[in-house]
Amino acid sequence: MPSHQGSIRNAVFTAVVAAIACVATAAPVVPAGRSGPNADPAAKLSTAESPALSAVERLALANRLAAWGQRNSDPVALIQAAKIRKGIVGGGPQDAAAVEALLARAEALAPGNAAIRGLVVDARAYRSRDLPLLSAGVATLTKLVRSLSADRADLTFRGETAAVVYVHSTEDVDLDLYVYDEYNNLICSDESTGQEAQCRWRPRWTGSFLVDVRNKHDREVEYVLAANDVRPGTPSP
Repeated sequence: MPSHQGSIRNAVFTAVVAAIACVATAAPVVPAGRSGPNADPAAKLSTAESPALSAVERLALANRLAAWGQRNSDPVALIQAAKIRKGIVGGGPQDAAAVEALLARAEALAPGNAAIRGLVVDARAYRSRDLPLLSAGVATLTKLVRSLSADRADLTFRGETAAVVYVHSTEDVDLDLYVYDEYNNLICSDESTGQEAQCRWRPRWTGSFLVDVRNKHDREVEYVLAANDVRPGTPSP
């Protein structure tokens, strides 16, 4: 006849196994009022109404101009890209170095050209009145994605507010971008060719999102991630 203590141990073991099985098979619990993907399908996203969207749009324009200027050896395009970038990025050493690299390249493409030299001098003295990325609530981060792999980040975005994620590779390499909500619903994807990818949406509630950047090439790639996610310590509803 089994002892009383043995019966208790068997009962506890059975309960633990049952609990583990429930956890392993249970679907994520979605709070009431949060059914479906965390994105408003009827949202009309306008750069005129969102400082974050406007700032990222200007960052993308600067990157496209710089890439076009490099491909076509056009110093004017590089100078204009530097001016746009100077107006929206922070004042850190890395940002200043990126602007100066564009201006130096422009000078190298037109040695001895007084007009280009004058434009470069003006660009170095330029003070933009555009809203900087940080003031628009957009933060940038330089990251690496390994060859034939993915780089992921968990970011939080505010509900009922336009959200944007923008990635740009520092080389002429195509990256694909996917954004999933906390319940693994695919919110947005950008598989277009080129050095950049972007996702925009309006979350229905403040929540966590997985940003998935994929590299289909056989070499490691450095890229810049820009997003208006809620920074740690920022009040949210």
